[in-house]
Amino acid sequence: MMTQTWAILIDSYRELNSKKLFWISLAISALCVLVFAAIGINDRGITLLTWTIPNPLFNTNFWTPAAYYKWVFVNFGINLWLAWIATVLALISTAPIFPDFLAGGAVEMVISKPIGRVRLFLTKYFAALLFVGVQIFVFSGLCMVMLGIRGGTWEPKLLLSVPIVLAFYSFLYCVCALWGVLTRSTISSLLLTFLVWFVLFLINAGDMATLVGREYFESRVASLEKRVPRMETAAQREADRRKEETLAKEENREPVDPAPRREHTDEELFSANAFLERGRRDLEETSSDLKQLRFWHGVLVKAKAPLPKTTETIEVLERTVLTEQEIARYSTALIDRQRDREIQRRKARGSGDDDSMTHAESAAEAKTAIRNRSLWWVLGTSFGFEAVVLALASWRFARRDF
Repeated sequence: MMTQTWAILIDSYRELNSKKLFWISLAISALCVLVFAAIGINDRGITLLTWTIPNPLFNTNFWTPAAYYKWVFVNFGINLWLAWIATVLALISTAPIFPDFLAGGAVEMVISKPIGRVRLFLTKYFAALLFVGVQIFVFSGLCMVMLGIRGGTWEPKLLLSVPIVLAFYSFLYCVCALWGVLTRSTISSLLLTFLVWFVLFLINAGDMATLVGREYFESRVASLEKRVPRMETAAQREADRRKEETLAKEENREPVDPAPRREHTDEELFSANAFLERGRRDLEETSSDLKQLRFWHGVLVKAKAPLPKTTETIEVLERTVLTEQEIARYSTALIDRQRDREIQRRKARGSGDDDSMTHAESAAEAKTAIRNRSLWWVLGTSFGFEAVVLALASWRFARRDF
């Protein structure tokens, strides 16, 4: 049995290895590593070979070379290259496995041997993952060598990108395999897989957007709940003073320090403090918006619970490769710059006393919340989704007439 499985695995891998996309992907991966190696930092900013581009956030006064290259590896090597471009190329390379196997007549010859159909399906499936895993390993290994030479430190944990990115890819490829078995068409399976990926992207984007909005509006409601009572107190004092001045004038006497009164109308209070009406309206509208954001964020979290967590899976790699101090150092500097700009805009429109979060701080809080989601919720439910899809695909593969 092991001999048959190994033979099918090797045959599937050789078939994939013969495709030009395999070598194209490896060549582009090597080129990406060379580009990363050509870019460095010094005390003034980013260096490109012999040129220096001044940058206040990326320099050796702020980053160590090792931390900088790890940040580049995560944000460009993983988030851009492996999680997007290389994944698209890998899907294009591996999508034909099942359609070609079913439509080309090869399946009849294989199933004529004493081999179970489920084992045959899973062997072909894991051959595709092996194909992608080799590419990830080559890229991560080259990045580790580049980090050791250019960054002065060797980080074997960069190789953790192999299982993590491979898990990310498997969440998509299981869908591609299912559509390949059902449709026997490479184009259909690719298009439907990209459609599922796009839906997952929209759900993840909605999750992030509503979480950022929730963090921002929660902070703004808390700020308004402190400001509005202060404005009401100031308005009441001003209305009391005006009332006393009116009475003193009518009684032809000098005004005295009035006792606090509480029977002022809203019109009197709004007249005494021009900002009170807007403050109350902002509090009411912001509270309503917050309620809506909480509702929709809850809906999106429940909707994505049984689905693969592609975004959070890549976040697992980020928090594994980068330390909390390295993540916080960059986030804090970026937030400080954006907060100063937003505070200036608030002062320009007359709301300089607003102590609520800025949008940059809200985004950082939201990203931290996503990063802190449990591994069980991120990977456990994602692998559960993959297991269900593979069970459906293998069942259809085993029941199909060839």
